[in-house]
Amino acid sequence: MNLLFAGVLLMNSSPLLAQQRVSDGTANAAINPNAILELQSNNKGLLLSRLALTATTAASPLNAHVAGMVVYNTATAGSGNTAVSPGFYYNDGTQWVRVVNAGAIASLAWIQDGNDNGALRTIGTNDNFDLPFETNGTEKMRLGTNGGLGLGTSAPASILHIDNDNRGPLYDDVWVRSYNTTGGSNTSGLYLSNARGTRATPQNLGNNDGLGNISMQGYVNGAIANLSVINATYTGNGTNLNSNLQLSTSGTTRMTLDDKGFVGINTTNPATRLDIQNGTTNGAIKIVDGTQGLNKVLTSDANGVGTWKRAAVDIYYAPIGAGVNIPSNTITPQYTGNAVTLPPGKWLVDVTMLMSKGSGTVTYTASNETWWVRTSFGNSSSSFATSPDIVGSSDLISGGLGTNSPYSIMKGSVVINNTSGGNKTYYYWAIGSMQNFNATGSLMNFGGSVWGENVITYQSIN
Repeated sequence: MNLLFAGVLLMNSSPLLAQQRVSDGTANAAINPNAILELQSNNKGLLLSRLALTATTAASPLNAHVAGMVVYNTATAGSGNTAVSPGFYYNDGTQWVRVVNAGAIASLAWIQDGNDNGALRTIGTNDNFDLPFETNGTEKMRLGTNGGLGLGTSAPASILHIDNDNRGPLYDDVWVRSYNTTGGSNTSGLYLSNARGTRATPQNLGNNDGLGNISMQGYVNGAIANLSVINATYTGNGTNLNSNLQLSTSGTTRMTLDDKGFVGINTTNPATRLDIQNGTTNGAIKIVDGTQGLNKVLTSDANGVGTWKRAAVDIYYAPIGAGVNIPSNTITPQYTGNAVTLPPGKWLVDVTMLMSKGSGTVTYTASNETWWVRTSFGNSSSSFATSPDIVGSSDLISGGLGTNSPYSIMKGSVVINNTSGGNKTYYYWAIGSMQNFNATGSLMNFGGSVWGENVITYQSIN
């Protein structure tokens, strides 16, 4: 005890130039050459000053911050980032810094191989500084104070910003891979959602609000420009699901799929299921399937499958009746017993009729005898009037039987436009405008099936 007191007296006397040791009588050993003061004991320790700090930024109860000062804090005080709690603190000249043990580090810091937090924790910066991430000594990712995450850039300009500055093709790709041994619905997806209002109180969209935009840009003429774009727009009233989708190339909208399912090419307002606006340039559609060829037309099978085929015309045949005998001395219209029933639309009706005075035997006209017969179609089989559905002024089909002749052929056609909306029957008449010179007897079986040459055909036209 006297020795310890003597040591303390020595320490409080005038400055000493030698190293000092304070011992409680434990066996002496050589003083450590690197220590200015060495304490020696087997069962006693060093008790530092116990102070009640108020905050890490406050020097109190000291009158100033002193770099290197070490104390034991006994108080729980302050708030936020400047709060203090019981434990050892040292002063760095501007503030108190807590000395923590391994257990405190594990509970307060993020450590290698993970933490057992037991509660929600955060990682990041509490002041106005970005949070960078490094690998191999080089920054690879940064979370900016603006909330943007940058990959390959230290200045993210959007919520996710990826820069590939000559680092190879891997560094600008985004891969989403999905695996599921039992199948199901966990397929990879890209979702772009939009709403008015806020995340806490979302509100319905309004007409013409954007839904999503994928822009493929390029550096052209000294600036970044949108070259190809996929853009979706809401076209409803906030309660329905109406939307459209547009595709653009070279800065111009090329195709629109609207809310009715109509597709427009070079038009943003398609009027039909497929609306192609090609301007004055020929060739708006090109279909190459191996069946194409010069002067072929696109035709459909019963299921609507189209192929290219040689141009063909569907010709329909009207039934041929018994015919009628036409006396030489009458100008009264004669119904031939023949008729053609046409669906709605425009039709080319072609007539071929044999003219002869014979019926079963060959009969010649006299040397000074001629016949001229005019025929047409009417809307009735009981009385004749030229059908107003015949298009144009060419409403007659006429033919003549000359002198010393047993036979002659009448051939001609008319265009009939059925606008009734349903099938309509047109009746074939030999009308009264017959010019017969020195004619006798009758034309036999005119329009009748007895003559194999007699035929009435019709085909659809535009």
